[in-house]
Amino acid sequence: MFFEIICVIILILLIICYKLIEKPRQIYNALRLQGIPGDPFIPIFSQLKEHRRYYESDKHMEFYMDLEKKHGSRFILPIGPIVNLVILNAELISEVLIKKYAFYKKPKLFRTQIGSVLGPVNLILAEGDVHTRIREMLNPAFHYINLQSLTSLMCQETVKVIELWTNKYSNTYFDIQTEIHKLSLTIICSSSFGMTVTHELTNEFCQLLKDAFDALYYRTNHFPIFQTPILNQLPILKNQQMIEQRRCHMNENHSDQNDLLDLLLTAEDKEGKKFSDEEIENEAITFVLAGHETTIALNVEKCYIISKIKTISTVTVKQL
Repeated sequence: MFFEIICVIILILLIICYKLIEKPRQIYNALRLQGIPGDPFIPIFSQLKEHRRYYESDKHMEFYMDLEKKHGSRFILPIGPIVNLVILNAELISEVLIKKYAFYKKPKLFRTQIGSVLGPVNLILAEGDVHTRIREMLNPAFHYINLQSLTSLMCQETVKVIELWTNKYSNTYFDIQTEIHKLSLTIICSSSFGMTVTHELTNEFCQLLKDAFDALYYRTNHFPIFQTPILNQLPILKNQQMIEQRRCHMNENHSDQNDLLDLLLTAEDKEGKKFSDEEIENEAITFVLAGHETTIALNVEKCYIISKIKTISTVTVKQL
């Protein structure tokens, strides 16, 4: 009996060693043989310590920028026991995402990080035929005619924010990222779900999104990864009330909406099958996350550049 227990323990240790050391080493060596550069392989920990040092110093992007300067636009990046291939070249990214997407799978770590937040099946996490089905059903929402119809709403909400900044913050500093958070959420919720967004609701959204992004960043940079779903608590489609109300209005031919929620409710695939309520919730949350985060990141970066580079700042002021 004692001998059997020892054998089981040894077997478990061998499996752990293979998973944490030997398999990552094999992947690392295979990539190196193809001429891809990278820092030396260190079992189990690899670049985890250095990565966390940058992260804790709020220099997350600088970490990748420094590696790009050192190794070029593609390099091996082992973080803990996981070996990553980082691609920063636009042509190679296009090759992976568009031309040869069938040869690449979304990593398990990626699914672990955000799967419980966005749901298991959505435009970001889906692959193969499922991804093709979702993409084809959602394509009409991004037609240029539909996007043009949002221009007046965007201008209207932006003018309101500028007036608020002028009246409230004319002689003081304020957190522009928070303000753009609110503007982005107001536009997305109004245009996509027909919601009237109040000041209190906007603040609640911003706090939930902040908590969600903090959780995602924590999962990326700490081990073990904790599963803390937060975005599914967004009150956009809480208790499916909005879905049911909109569906009821549509059935009674009283709906004059033409937004993302309408599209999600009416879209059909090639077999005439519609999105389930769960799929509608997942896609709605994904849309808010992707649209909101990319918008604020771009606008905050532009504001930062304008404030730091005098020539750009001068030209911008003249244009305004």
